[in-house]
Amino acid sequence: MGTASTMACLAETLGMSLPGSAAVPAVHADRLRQGEAAGMHAMRLAKTGIVPAEIITRESIENAMRVLIAIGGSTNAVIHLAAIAGRVGIELDLWRLNAISESTPVLANLKPVGQYYMEDFHAAGGIPAVLQELKPLLHLSCRTIMGGTLEKLLLEPVKFVDRNVIRPINNSYFRDRGFVGTFREYCPEWFRSQMCCGG
Repeated sequence: MGTASTMACLAETLGMSLPGSAAVPAVHADRLRQGEAAGMHAMRLAKTGIVPAEIITRESIENAMRVLIAIGGSTNAVIHLAAIAGRVGIELDLWRLNAISESTPVLANLKPVGQYYMEDFHAAGGIPAVLQELKPLLHLSCRTIMGGTLEKLLLEPVKFVDRNVIRPINNSYFRDRGFVGTFREYCPEWFRSQMCCGG
């Protein structure tokens, strides 16, 4: 999974994009429908006064880190998450990332290390299916652009999940540690400049 696909998945996890939108293939009619729906929803949100800082919190960043690990996403996502967190005054800590990794199973069988592509991930249930599996490990009180909490969003079950692509939490591809950060140990000056300044 490349960086762009990873960040689309994490944006959905953060509550900053419409549910089920992250993995829709570019050539699908659903992509156009999602774009139109996102535009209309953005106009509705503009009238509410809700700002990203109310949605992007330490807890939602931790949810995103957990999903990053569970889907085997791009390592570049750590830098992007650090930048996003930095904009709202949150410092992303690799030690915390490693602690989350120790309790997060790898659920998705996606390239480059797995077998399937992003279009398969979308057909298999996408981020909603992953979030359902990770539900016991997530901060469910996090707000989303839909107006409620992540817990409310996950009340509706995913209609279909392809278990060849997204495994259940009790039958994961790897039990834990699918993602480990080491920069702080080996290059503290670089890490601090990137993480603290949102670079």
